[in-house]
Amino acid sequence: RTLTLCHFAADITTGAFAVVAVSHQTMSCCPPGSEPYLASNYAAKGEKKSITGVEFYSAGTPAEGKKAILIIPDIWGWDSGRTRAFADMLAEKGYYVAVPKLLMPPFEGGTDGDGLPPNFDLGTRGGEMAGWIKPINWPDDTQAKMTALIGFLKEQKITTFSMLGFCYGAYPIAKTIADKSMWKDIGMEIVCAVSPHPSIQIGWGIFGDDKSFLPHVDRPFLLMPAGGDPDDYRPGGEIFEELKKADKSGKTRTMATEFADMNHGWSVRGDITDAAVKAQVDKFIEHMTAWFTEHMPP
Repeated sequence: RTLTLCHFAADITTGAFAVVAVSHQTMSCCPPGSEPYLASNYAAKGEKKSITGVEFYSAGTPAEGKKAILIIPDIWGWDSGRTRAFADMLAEKGYYVAVPKLLMPPFEGGTDGDGLPPNFDLGTRGGEMAGWIKPINWPDDTQAKMTALIGFLKEQKITTFSMLGFCYGAYPIAKTIADKSMWKDIGMEIVCAVSPHPSIQIGWGIFGDDKSFLPHVDRPFLLMPAGGDPDDYRPGGEIFEELKKADKSGKTRTMATEFADMNHGWSVRGDITDAAVKAQVDKFIEHMTAWFTEHMPP
């Protein structure tokens, strides 16, 4: 079914589906009870752009000296749930926002040509997802797309940016921050990052990466683990502690805000006709925008 409502000063259409279970060990991405695909008939205000190396959703107008936010979507890709609504919302606050189309080629056509298709059931087909996404790894594929997008920002004379990543999106964010040749060496600056229900562990869980990049993820990182997410993202957990130790910003240090009553994926795919979910999505937006405003005012 499809549900329409007004939220965050924008019309966002949501679809509510039964929650599915998925083996975290199989996917190394989404734990049991994760939110399924969320349909959206949201009337996006931005536009699709294509440059050499990457396609992306563009919100706001790029301009010299403007601050940018790159949104790295979850496994349903650049039109998953509220992804474009969040992009437009941040653009309205004064940022230039880009959402890259990273998970190419899509699985069975994907969602708007990216990532997984709307009818993909994580609970029964998680193994297929792992087999599909594994070749779309960092050194062979994703790094080049992120490099192209950062190059576009530089061409627009935007030199300062931050990143927001959902689920899988936290992994490309961490890899980008760690690889200074992609941005710092060309005169760019990454300020901070935010990730609700992060899945950095997909790097070694599926892609065969090691953890040696974690000490180089040296920007303030706000992690928002859901109740079923690994303890790695909570204080005392391996990933959280590595990122906190790496952050030498001198500002509000890397921190974790837990959403214990929410399922993995709630921020972008949760059904906000449920008052409890809506309240926690509002809380996510409050924390996210405060983090960006503190570290990188528009």
